[in-house]
Amino acid sequence: MKKIFLYSYKKLISLFIIGASMFFFQEPILHTYYRLEAFISTDYQKNKDLILPYFDEQFYLRHYADQVNASGLSAIDHYLQRGWRGTWQTHTDPNSWFNTTLYKERLWYKPTKIYQFGISPFVDFIKQPKSKQDKTTHDIHIYAQQDELQRAWLAAEGFLRLNKHAVVLHITHTIKPENLRRFEPQIKRGLSVKQDNHNNDSFYQSPFLKTFSQDSITNLPILKSPDRNQMMSRVKSDTKPHHIWHQLYNPFKWRINGRLNPCMVNIGHYADEPIVYSRYGKTIEDFTGYIKRIAEGFDLLLLNTHINTPNAKIIPGYLYAWVNEDDLCDEKTYDVSFLLSMGGGSWSSFRDSTNLNYNLRKNIWDSASNLTIDTKFYLSFRDKHKFPKNMQASALPTDSKKWVFNSQFNIAVENTAQEDYFTEKLLGCFMSLTIPIYIGCPNIANYFDTRGMFIATSVEDVKKICAAITSDTYHQMLPYLKENKRRTKEFLKLEEKTLGEFFQKLT
Repeated sequence: MKKIFLYSYKKLISLFIIGASMFFFQEPILHTYYRLEAFISTDYQKNKDLILPYFDEQFYLRHYADQVNASGLSAIDHYLQRGWRGTWQTHTDPNSWFNTTLYKERLWYKPTKIYQFGISPFVDFIKQPKSKQDKTTHDIHIYAQQDELQRAWLAAEGFLRLNKHAVVLHITHTIKPENLRRFEPQIKRGLSVKQDNHNNDSFYQSPFLKTFSQDSITNLPILKSPDRNQMMSRVKSDTKPHHIWHQLYNPFKWRINGRLNPCMVNIGHYADEPIVYSRYGKTIEDFTGYIKRIAEGFDLLLLNTHINTPNAKIIPGYLYAWVNEDDLCDEKTYDVSFLLSMGGGSWSSFRDSTNLNYNLRKNIWDSASNLTIDTKFYLSFRDKHKFPKNMQASALPTDSKKWVFNSQFNIAVENTAQEDYFTEKLLGCFMSLTIPIYIGCPNIANYFDTRGMFIATSVEDVKKICAAITSDTYHQMLPYLKENKRRTKEFLKLEEKTLGEFFQKLT
C-alpha cells in the first residue's frame, strides 16, 4: 500500500513539473515540437512544394516580419509550422487572398485528432480533389466585379465541394492576371473562368442567388423572418431572397459552432447587446479584431461598433422602444422616475459587476432621498423576486413601463457605456416624450439633439441635474424632445431599411 502511495505521489509530482514546464517554457517547447514535426512528417516537404507557387513571401514578410525573425525560420516554413496554429490573434495568411482564420474556423477545415500531426488549412485547400460533376444538374454561373473576386472565390469553392455542378465564373476583361491567381487551384479542380462579364454584373446578380434550390446546400428549414432564439436561420420571404441569418450572440454559441455557407447570402447580427457580453473578447478592440478578421465571409454585418469594412453597417443598439402611446397619461407629473432592474444577475451582482452599470443603478436608488425633486422609483416587475422583501412593494404591478413614463423626467441608465450603443431605456423616453437623465452611450450627441435630454455619468451628476430642474424645464425642452421622438421613429426602422437597401442588390 505504501509503495502504491509513493508511486502515485511521484507521478503527481512529475505531472506538476511537466505542467509547470509547459507554462513557463511554452514557447521553447512548442518551437521544438514544430521543428521536429517538419522532420518527422513525411509530407512536410511535399506540402511545402505544393503551396510554394501560391505563397507570397513579400506579403508575408511585410505583415509578419517580427514573428518570422523571432522564429529563425524562412517565411514559408514559419507559415507551415506556426502561422495557422493557436488562435486568430496568432494566425498568419500565406498571401493576400487566403484567410487562414476564416477557412479554419468558419468554413471547411476539419482539424485532425490531438495525437496526429495537423495539416495547414492552406495545404488542405490546395490538396482538394477535382470536383465531380453530375451532368443532369444545371451549371452554376457566378458573376463578379473587380472588388468582388474574393466573394466569388468563396462561392466557387463552396460549389466545387458539392461535387454536383459545373461552376462557371464570369469576370470582366479588365481584371489583371495577377488578381486571378486565387482561382488557379480551383481551375485545376474544374472551375471555368470566362472574361465575358461585359455588363459588369455584380456577384449579387448571379442567378443562383435567386433561382437556385437552396435545399441541396443547407438543411435549415425556411422561415419568413429570423428566429432570434436560434444561432442560424434560413430566411426567405416575398421581399427578402434566400439568406442565412447568423445570431452572433453568446447564448447561441455562434463563437463555438457558427459556420458560414458561401453558396448563400450570409448576414451577421450583433447589435442588440453590448460588446461586454460577447465571447469574442471583453473589449471593443478584441471584438472588432475578431469580427473584422472573418468579415469577408459575410455579405452583410449589422453591428453596434465600427470595424471599417465595406460590408459592415452600424445598427446602434437595441432599437426598440416597447412603448404603447395609448397607455400613457395625457398630462405628465412634475417628478423624476427611475426603474431599478437586475439584468440577469442577483442582488449581489450590483456589487460584483464593476464593468457594468448595475452598481451605479443601486447607488441611484439609494440616493432617492437626496434628490431635490419628487421621485417615483420602481423595481422591475420581472425581477421582483430577486430583491429583498422589504423592497418588493416598490415593484411595478405589471411588465408594462407606462407608470415610469408618466413622469416628466426619467433617469435612464444603460447596462454599459459603449459608443454607438443605446436601447429601449433611452428610446422609450423619447417615444413617450419623457425627458431622459441619461447615463450610457458616450457619443449619443451623434444621434440625438442633446437639448432634449440631460447627460450624466455619475450619481453626483444626477443630483446636480435634478437640483437645476424647475417646473418650466419640461416645456422649455419639449421642442427638442419632440425632435428626438422624430429621430427615434427613424431608428426604429433603421434595421429594416438597411436590409432593404442590401437586398435591392439582388433584384
